[in-house]
Amino acid sequence: MKPRLLILFALLPLLVAAAPPTSQDDPEPGYRTRRYNSPRAVFEAYVKAGEKKDYKTALDCLTPDAQKDVAAFTAYLFLSIKSFNPDEAKKTFKPIYDVMDKHGLTEKATSDVKFEGNPLKLPEAARVALRKLIKKPEALLTDLSRTSEKMQKDGVLPAQSRSKTTLKDLTVKGDKATATMVTDDGNGNASMKQKVEFVKAKNAGWKMVPSMEYETEAVPLPPPPPPKR
Repeated sequence: MKPRLLILFALLPLLVAAAPPTSQDDPEPGYRTRRYNSPRAVFEAYVKAGEKKDYKTALDCLTPDAQKDVAAFTAYLFLSIKSFNPDEAKKTFKPIYDVMDKHGLTEKATSDVKFEGNPLKLPEAARVALRKLIKKPEALLTDLSRTSEKMQKDGVLPAQSRSKTTLKDLTVKGDKATATMVTDDGNGNASMKQKVEFVKAKNAGWKMVPSMEYETEAVPLPPPPPPKR
């Protein structure tokens, strides 16, 4: 396996932990509004739900727009993997790309999605393009979750260790707040940082808006793929 793919494969379990998938039941329910009275309360509910694999509750801690962005970023990560080595990625990740095809994210439909060097950052143009293609973000994440779990059991993907996510540098100003989420891989080998904003909605309490970029010191990121000719 090529070194570039190995680097991204090594980060996948941590990426899944940092951006949890959805539940397997009721694949496209309406937005559920559960009120949290502080940024820390909604963050703790988000982490606890993820640990229990209660992904409905975890996603409901995000704003509706943030849920769509998580789906777009997840798709972008797998498209990034394919861009580094198309033949090998298509073979290794065929079940994943079959799911993406099912949800309209075919190779033809995503041909205009551009990669800008860092696969752990979702470019604005890619975010807009993928959000237009993804009609049911929660259903897409559900299917990707099921498939990823099966691939882990089959030994295709590295098994996900028990991670730990903490909140750092929380600053609250009125109805908005900022902080950094730090997710450790559970083995002391890698960690990822993700900026997060909190907003207080009038009828929904505090909700989270994670940034679409991760920072990690686990391994050096691979260079961008060469431009298509």
